[in-house]
Amino acid sequence: MIRFFREVLGIEPWSGENSKPGQLEILEDMQQSIRQQLDGEENVPFIFLGEAAHGLGKTFVLEAGTLLYFHECFPPAPGETNMVLSTAPTSVQVSDLLWKDVRKLIEMAKEKGFKVGRGILPSEPRINKTGTHFAVGRTTSDSGGKGSERAQGQHNTFQAALFDEAEGIPDFFYNGMKRQFTGNRVKLWVMMANPKTRTSRFQRMKTQAGVKAYRLSLLDFPNVVHGREIVPGGTSRETFNAWLFDFEDFGAHPIDEDDPKRYTFQTAWEVTAPDGRVFPPGQWWLPQRGFLYGALGIPPEGGDGDTFVTSAQFEMAVKRAPRPKTTDLARIGVDGARFGKDAGKVYLDLDGNLQLVSTIQAGDTPRYLREIKKAAALAKTAGYTELSVRVDAGYGGGIVDAVQGDADLKADFKRIAVHEIHFGGTPHDPLKYADRVTELYASIGEMIGALSIRGTGPRAEDDLADSKFRYVTKNVEDIRREVKQLEPKDAFKKRHEGRSRDDGDGIALASAPEYIFRNVESAPTATGARMAMQAAVNALKRR
Repeated sequence: MIRFFREVLGIEPWSGENSKPGQLEILEDMQQSIRQQLDGEENVPFIFLGEAAHGLGKTFVLEAGTLLYFHECFPPAPGETNMVLSTAPTSVQVSDLLWKDVRKLIEMAKEKGFKVGRGILPSEPRINKTGTHFAVGRTTSDSGGKGSERAQGQHNTFQAALFDEAEGIPDFFYNGMKRQFTGNRVKLWVMMANPKTRTSRFQRMKTQAGVKAYRLSLLDFPNVVHGREIVPGGTSRETFNAWLFDFEDFGAHPIDEDDPKRYTFQTAWEVTAPDGRVFPPGQWWLPQRGFLYGALGIPPEGGDGDTFVTSAQFEMAVKRAPRPKTTDLARIGVDGARFGKDAGKVYLDLDGNLQLVSTIQAGDTPRYLREIKKAAALAKTAGYTELSVRVDAGYGGGIVDAVQGDADLKADFKRIAVHEIHFGGTPHDPLKYADRVTELYASIGEMIGALSIRGTGPRAEDDLADSKFRYVTKNVEDIRREVKQLEPKDAFKKRHEGRSRDDGDGIALASAPEYIFRNVESAPTATGARMAMQAAVNALKRR
């Protein structure tokens, strides 16, 4: 594959700097996947997803170049088929951008003496080599509700799909495409986007099986890192520096120190502002929304300081190394499914190591008990002797009774505490929070800087980083106080296609410190509660 790009197309894929991936590393991973598939290996990653800044060649190389490679290098034998489908949100993006690059690469190959793309139609995004060997560009219109059918029905020996500006491609096209990848000898699905949201199907694909995800930032792009043109036509350091001060569209503000909650970054070179100010190498910058997706390939935050957890904090928790065992208490959070798009979740927290144990689609008490016992078995194997099970009271009465009466659990643990949690109930610290669910989500915000998160549900980040809170006035101890209140579940559902924050609820139940489940009557003062919370955070940080 790399030889095809270099020798036939005349492209030298750029390699990432700072130990980060670039075009070359992504193409090498695709090449490895194809080799493994040709060798008959199963469960090989075949979906390659890239969040990319502007001016890095994602369409020209990773989309158009891959289209020609797959079309040219897998000629089907008699009885076999080869089909490459490319798409983008609009016809202009398909014909005038992606397929313009395809035609340019065909001309570049011709200049080197190679005939590729034979059979390309004069004005249509299509290459017809034979009836069973072709490449085509399609738009993603829903065709009167039949868009999913248009995107499926193809099951070819060699099958590739290329989604350009994939964030704007609707769900039905993803659904139809997933059904095409069955019975293929070699399959490849490449999706690239300049990421402007965190709620698209493109973003949710990052956690699916068979996906390898990449982030292409200008901070790791050779032209910007070295301050000279290494990649012809790519974004220059001069352009990057100009964007720092383009506050209308991009912009990043110089600040004194790192702020991990907000994707701050450093420039390793001297930067001169338009007004003559000079910023030395090592200067910290706070990126605005446009700079995040335009220059760093990072989807912007959903909120504006109105969530307990930021996406940056969640991403750091996912990357954080596992925590050592320092206590004997394992914590299990159980959020029950009710109806519609709700899904039950069972999460396990072992000293700040948080993982999803099970997703349950039906209100089946025996099933919940089995999954709780599975989580408990993981805790026992890890050496934990005490267990705290926290169950959402909206569904969990039967689950609570089942856990409390289970002889196996009683035999495996020295102490078991079972808490039935009313999300709308009185919080442990009523001087700060309007209700129990707000306090639970706030506790995640307090702990997130020390958590190590593995194997969450596909929407966990969205549940935490896009659950908003506001300040409300409430009578507490006969005094009118301003306290924080998490947005109602219906408000969250309205912004998220009718689904509930099931992963967020499960994580909140599992990760909260044990002391906030004590009876309100015995709760400490607000100062005492804050001291206890800080002590818990400090304990996690020391591990």
